[in-house]
Amino acid sequence: QPVTLGNSLLLHLGTPVLAVGSPLGSADSAVSGNITSIKTMSDTEDIRYPLIKTDMLGSSNGNGVLLNLNGEVVGIYIRELNELSENGTITAYGISELKGVIERLSNNLGIAYFGVKCREVTEVDQKTYQMPAGVGITSVAMDSPAMKAGIQNGDIIVKMGSKEISTQREFENIISSSEPEQLISVTVMRQGAEGYVEVEFDVTLSVMP
Repeated sequence: QPVTLGNSLLLHLGTPVLAVGSPLGSADSAVSGNITSIKTMSDTEDIRYPLIKTDMLGSSNGNGVLLNLNGEVVGIYIRELNELSENGTITAYGISELKGVIERLSNNLGIAYFGVKCREVTEVDQKTYQMPAGVGITSVAMDSPAMKAGIQNGDIIVKMGSKEISTQREFENIISSSEPEQLISVTVMRQGAEGYVEVEFDVTLSVMP
């Protein structure tokens, strides 16, 4: 019987959850505990996802799902997240933000891939460092569409297609609504000897590896 996907947006600190799958490194194991944090974001390329941190000790090789006490899936934990845990506790991706990804993968559709990590340029950045408003790139993945197009660390994305980009959410919405192999015009502000100058690129998105 298919399991029901719950709403991870309703979780709060102290909510009791179960980790099932292989949380202890062996199949068909389970542990119980409580949620300790819901405000951390993942350090993933293109789109960041909310992380659910718990007080449950787990194996660095564990994979599985988090269930609420109604038996609904509220999170997915994988080995890569557990390896990053500082104290060996289980950390999961919230299920609500992954439903669109799950639907696309279930229909054999790829996820569009741009290939950068970035952060929003704050008002403090703008005033202190005379940076333009936009989304600043902190790293570009090797052989990614962004790198192949010529986009670099330090570039500030200010426009994608016909849409002005001033927030992280606007950037992520463009990527999540795009298709692999789609061509997107990207305008960035690049710092030069005399300040920031506008540079345009044509980026052909690929499939998320």
